[in-house]
Amino acid sequence: MVAKYWLRTVMFVCGLLFVASAQANFPSVPSETFEALKLDRSSTTPKQLHEALVKRYKDPAHGAGPGSMAEYWEPIPYSIYLDPATFYTPPTSMREVASRGECVECHTEESPVWVQAWERSTHANLDKVRNLKPSDPTFYKKAKLEDVERNLRSMGKLRDNEPLKEVGCIDCHVDINAKKKADHAKDLIMPTADVCGVCHLQEFAERESEPFGYFTLWHRCPDGGLYVRCVV
Repeated sequence: MVAKYWLRTVMFVCGLLFVASAQANFPSVPSETFEALKLDRSSTTPKQLHEALVKRYKDPAHGAGPGSMAEYWEPIPYSIYLDPATFYTPPTSMREVASRGECVECHTEESPVWVQAWERSTHANLDKVRNLKPSDPTFYKKAKLEDVERNLRSMGKLRDNEPLKEVGCIDCHVDINAKKKADHAKDLIMPTADVCGVCHLQEFAERESEPFGYFTLWHRCPDGGLYVRCVV
C-alpha cells in the first residue's frame, strides 16, 4: 500500500512538472502581449503562443504583406530580402528533390562558404552545446537548447524525449526536423520571423511585443511594406 501511495505521489509531482514545462510564460515578454493575443499567461502552451503570434504576424492589419500603398511603389532588393513571405518565389529552374544530407552535399559544391559557416555554427553542433560545463561562458546555450526542444515538443515537431539532432538547411528552408525529401520548386521557403520563432519562441514573442513599447526592433510599415526601425 505504502509503495503504491508513493508511486502515485511521484507520478502526480511529475505530472505537475510536465504541465509547468509545457507553459510559455516567458518573463521577458510583457503581459500586454498575452492580453492582446487574448491568452492566459499562466496556462498558455508554446504551441498556443506561437499560433497566436503567427496569426497576428501574418495579419495585413498589423503590417503583413506589401501594404495598402503597394500600387505606388516597387520594392528594392533589400525590401525583398527583409520580407520574403511577401516577395519570394521558389526557383523554377531547380527540379531537385533532396534529403537532409543531400542538401549539405550539394551546397558544399554550389555554395561552400554557406556550408562552412553552418558547420561552425551552434546549429550544426548541438551535442557540443549539451556537453557545455557551467564554467563555460556559453553555458547559457544549454538551457536555451532545452527551451527550444520543449517548444518543439509542444508543437509536435519532436516526440517525447526525442532530442533535436541538428538544425540544417532543410530545417529552416523546408520544415523543422523534416524527415522526408524536399522539392526545391514546391517546398523551399526563405525563413521569416515566424519560422525562426518555431524554435526561438521567446525571441519571436519579444519581437512581436514591440508595439507595446518594450523593444527596439525592425517592423513593417502598414502603408508601404518597408521595414522601419523604431526606437522606443
